[in-house]
Amino acid sequence: MISIVNPTAPNVIPSISTLIGIPVPGTVWRIGITVAAHGQIFDAFIMYHACAAGSVATRTWYSILNKMVCFCQIAQQLSLLTLSYFSYLQNQLVHVGATISYAAFAILYMILSCYLFKQGHPKPWNDSEQTSWRIRLWSLIVLLSLFPVSVYYYIRHQQYCEPYIFSIFAVCEYVMVLLIVTFQTSHYYDLSSCYVTVTYQKQKHL
Repeated sequence: MISIVNPTAPNVIPSISTLIGIPVPGTVWRIGITVAAHGQIFDAFIMYHACAAGSVATRTWYSILNKMVCFCQIAQQLSLLTLSYFSYLQNQLVHVGATISYAAFAILYMILSCYLFKQGHPKPWNDSEQTSWRIRLWSLIVLLSLFPVSVYYYIRHQQYCEPYIFSIFAVCEYVMVLLIVTFQTSHYYDLSSCYVTVTYQKQKHL
């Protein structure tokens, strides 16, 4: 297997961008991401309203922060959809731009979400809140530690075209995506005591 970025360097593990450009894996990826993105955008609004109902929600700075977290989560998903439907081979500029946008919004979302959580959940925390915080914190710490490593190996691959260096970058990429997904599982504990109610009101015609 060769790198999609530098086809002269042999590698054993394809990156996500490489898989997206292959017909069958790319189609499966797009279907999965499209379904998941709808759920994530819905989750962003659910979390926004859940945080807006907190005891400090009336403070202006908290309301702005809550809106920023919601925006970053939605922008992250839209960036993921864009990079999924425009592969590196189809449109390099759009794909790379969307990839950078996805990483930036994901990191910003995680940082702001952690701060929002601490401000909206005064201690002492219950078991669900403690579990949610640990998931958020460790996912963010490991991601921030791994991100510069992945950038290093990507640049090294571009400059020196060494064998299997791009595979190391690909592994970092997979782990970072898993960390982002793990971070978002904290919402299960945040919403463990919440209920979503769908109402229907029949309109009367005069």
